[in-house]
Amino acid sequence: GIGAGSKNFEKWPNVVRVILGDRDGGTGGGGAVDTRIPPPTKDVTSHDAATSSLSTTTNDAPHTTTSTSSSSSSPIWNTTTDELTHLQTNIDDTTPEILSYTLTQLLAAGALDAWFAPIVMKKSRPAHTLHALCRAGDEKALLRIIVTETTTLGVRVFRNVERVALRRVVETVDTEWGPVRVKVRLLKDGDGGEEEEESVLGMKAEFDDCREIASRCHVPLRVVTERAVEILKRTYGGGR
Repeated sequence: GIGAGSKNFEKWPNVVRVILGDRDGGTGGGGAVDTRIPPPTKDVTSHDAATSSLSTTTNDAPHTTTSTSSSSSSPIWNTTTDELTHLQTNIDDTTPEILSYTLTQLLAAGALDAWFAPIVMKKSRPAHTLHALCRAGDEKALLRIIVTETTTLGVRVFRNVERVALRRVVETVDTEWGPVRVKVRLLKDGDGGEEEEESVLGMKAEFDDCREIASRCHVPLRVVTERAVEILKRTYGGGR
């Protein structure tokens, strides 16, 4: 029989199932009794389908995964989809100076992006995961930098990683203190026809240019960045 208790537990149901039977070959005359509880009747087809393409990796073990999609066109708006390689490794015994230098070297060697994420490893050790995003042609050079500059024993490699990229342009504006480059993010909301106008999603002044002007002209950095964006907005007739 099956019975339920009056106390409610947070992680499991308060239910007991008892089955009375005879062992195989016993005196009760019965055969073997299957005491296994049948699996739930919940439909898990959608869950299995969603997770069937996932793979499991262990720390610092070389590994490769393949994306299920290799399309070069983005499923949303009029953007570009790149197929890139994602490198990552966990490090718990390298100094901050070496990590910083490694990040600089990765970007100089062709990484499209590189970053750290704080983690906690075995034995409760504070550590970092080093990430690098690159094109397939730069993968070997970046792997060499990671294994020679850090103390890692291996790097996880995820190939055919899709990245949806907005179109961006860099404009140069003339401020009263000197020229400043400004990056503009653009997007076509429709089907990407030639006649369709692009929307300006945002503008950001180049930090290095603004820092140099702020230092040289003794102007607050915030004032320089805001001035550069303000000038460019007049050209584009708006923007965020």
